[in-house]
Amino acid sequence: MAEIIRMNHEQASAVYECVHRHCANCVDGNCLLLDDGDFVPCPQLITRSLLCRYFINAVLPGDRQLYGDIFGSPYARPCRECGKIFHPKSDKAKYCDKCRAIVRRRQTRNRMRQQRGIM
Repeated sequence: MAEIIRMNHEQASAVYECVHRHCANCVDGNCLLLDDGDFVPCPQLITRSLLCRYFINAVLPGDRQLYGDIFGSPYARPCRECGKIFHPKSDKAKYCDKCRAIVRRRQTRNRMRQQRGIM
């Protein structure tokens, strides 16, 4: 039997939204895989455990942040700007999504000032 994966409240809320938005087997909160003629609620929506293999293998990897939070990604690292832990999309990433735009604007501004001789 497979191991039951327990989640905290924040993870369960994120999984709840992910099921409603991305799971092909969830229709109006009911699971099509478990449907035997009666409506059966999706197990991810009524528990704080990951029970559905389809969801774990096909839907959850699409959300890298949530997948890393639940399964503990070895690639997680702190953002150099704000210090928040993030899951990089490449080996060279140094900043989280929010800080990346801010740092890029700052670097562009400094580079343009240097080119113009203002700095």
